[in-house]
Amino acid sequence: MLIRLIILSLFSSCYPLDYKIGQSPSYKTDLLPIIKKRCVMCHNTYPLNWLEYAIVFKNKKKIYTRVVIQKNMPPFKIGIGIQEDEIQMFKDWYMNGAKE
Repeated sequence: MLIRLIILSLFSSCYPLDYKIGQSPSYKTDLLPIIKKRCVMCHNTYPLNWLEYAIVFKNKKKIYTRVVIQKNMPPFKIGIGIQEDEIQMFKDWYMNGAKE
């Protein structure tokens, strides 16, 4: 039972159950859980501390390009990599004004 829960948590999405693709996600509510799960192993110190909204906002175009367009983050698929629904969340966040 414990192993099953661990496996499910590794492959589970950070997507909120009430989230609809195309809506306007926010950094704090929607992106931050993904960032904590997939990104902070590398992006955790200045100048790339993605735990700080101001830094993520300042680099939003670069992040969008690497995560959504090029799909090369995380590099070498560190861990289990980012899921398609998480990529969609980054896309929706960027396309809808990158709100905090």
